[in-house]
Amino acid sequence: MPGVTDSGYGDYTDNNCWGQTGYQQLNVYSNTNWYIVANQAAGNTAVETFPNTGLEGFRYAWNNWSSWTSGWDEYIDPDPSLIASGCYDIWFDTTVTEVMIHFDLRNRGGGPFWATEVPFGGYTDRWGNQIPATLWNVAFQSGWTSVFFNLVDADGNYQKMTTGAVDLLAMMKWLVTARVWTSYPTLSGWSLGYEVCSTGGVNRTLRYNNLWVKAQ
Repeated sequence: MPGVTDSGYGDYTDNNCWGQTGYQQLNVYSNTNWYIVANQAAGNTAVETFPNTGLEGFRYAWNNWSSWTSGWDEYIDPDPSLIASGCYDIWFDTTVTEVMIHFDLRNRGGGPFWATEVPFGGYTDRWGNQIPATLWNVAFQSGWTSVFFNLVDADGNYQKMTTGAVDLLAMMKWLVTARVWTSYPTLSGWSLGYEVCSTGGVNRTLRYNNLWVKAQ
């Protein structure tokens, strides 16, 4: 099980220990089935690693698509000392370059918020995938180069959706409607993985059993 895979089409699975002060091992069965064993210091709140599957080396005018959805089935060790999140990291050629979508939040999240409890989903996509109805707090303010969708319930509490799917097209178009973007930027990178801050100082397992993305 190698630590990095690449099919030759720009898709990959990467350990991405760019800020690491502890230990992390990536075990890859495929780009849709992999896990990490990580050990990061107790109480640390800065992101240490971002193990992920992604696609890069392209430029797409995504706003011409009629559908763009994605989903996952994943597991995060339930220990309460863990500080991490399952998330998307999507990149664009514009001033606000990075869009993060956090769907499984473990002791993470925060404002300031551009909008709260924004609804998406609640339908079946053209490929037969169920896109559940969800609510999102959107963390952003003028001058930031990143915007963050954080999954919440109707009371604003952060959620842990270990199996689910999202309408990426609707979420990205909302950023134009909400004036985070002033026009539709070019898509230049897409990834799905874990931001890992702390594992409580002991080994913890985080795993993707499956992940997928569809666009047309």
